[in-house]
Amino acid sequence: MSKNEAQNSPRLSVVMTVYNGENYIEAAVQSILSQDISDIPILIVNDGSTDTSGRILAQIAKQNPHIRVFNQENRGIPESVNELFGMVSTEYVTRMDADDISLPGRFSRQIAYLDAHPEIDVLGAHALYIDSDGRPIYVPKLPLEHDEIDTANLRGACSFIQSSVMMRSAIVRRVGGYDPHYRAAQDLDFWLRAAEHGRLANLPDVLLKYRITQSGVSGRNVSRQAELAAHACRSAWRRRGLPDQPLPTTHWRPLATKSSLYKFALQWGWQAWNAGNQATARHFFRRAIRLAPFSREAWTALAVAMIRRSPRVMSTEGVGKGGTR
Repeated sequence: MSKNEAQNSPRLSVVMTVYNGENYIEAAVQSILSQDISDIPILIVNDGSTDTSGRILAQIAKQNPHIRVFNQENRGIPESVNELFGMVSTEYVTRMDADDISLPGRFSRQIAYLDAHPEIDVLGAHALYIDSDGRPIYVPKLPLEHDEIDTANLRGACSFIQSSVMMRSAIVRRVGGYDPHYRAAQDLDFWLRAAEHGRLANLPDVLLKYRITQSGVSGRNVSRQAELAAHACRSAWRRRGLPDQPLPTTHWRPLATKSSLYKFALQWGWQAWNAGNQATARHFFRRAIRLAPFSREAWTALAVAMIRRSPRVMSTEGVGKGGTR
């Protein structure tokens, strides 16, 4: 390869798995194509989708030669992502979920940071949480430095937002990719092992819109994820010779029960209100009322959101241009 070819060759690849993502996949891919870095290889596995995701992806790939789509029966995230990792030949790699949105300038910002900080191998960023319809909720605060991130991960509080992370391909090879035994919580296990081979960091910049769904999941699925997350933490404790410690018992997403959906509607409503997103807050408080029509708590929350001004007004126009701290 000539010097000019080396300079013009892509430095970043994007890997993505899709399972029944027809509602969001086009926006997710477009957010990659709209970055200020062109010719990025985008490798996508259609992991046995039963909706129209396959047709949407075929149409997108037909219009862009840098997108490669692989169709397969459902195999799950770890095995699918590992296959894509094996195809990556660029210096950096990022794995985006099919319902999230990378904000303008994200890739160039992260590449610039990794270039300037060769000691960092895994780099995340802050994200604006949005609901299934794209309403802004809030930006959760994440630790920025390696020790804080790793300590939180060891306690089962995952401190990376998966779709925000960019990595050196070398760290993926050193860690060995995802452990296929983790059909859930595979990300937490990967971050814990990556911290034993390299350094982690988060940027304070908001570089992603991270979508949370308002529908609940089965208690069995949540319990299985919690079980595997605990297993990942305990395995890391044993590898590092650390004593056992308490792990969180709360769920980060709602169960498919009215009480759980009600609890999360109130939680997201207050988070949105505290972030200045009053319209989103009112949406969630109304949802809480539909779930529990006689709840005094929900009616009071809606009254507050209708009458009082939020403590600060958050505009999404500046998201991605600076920090949130």
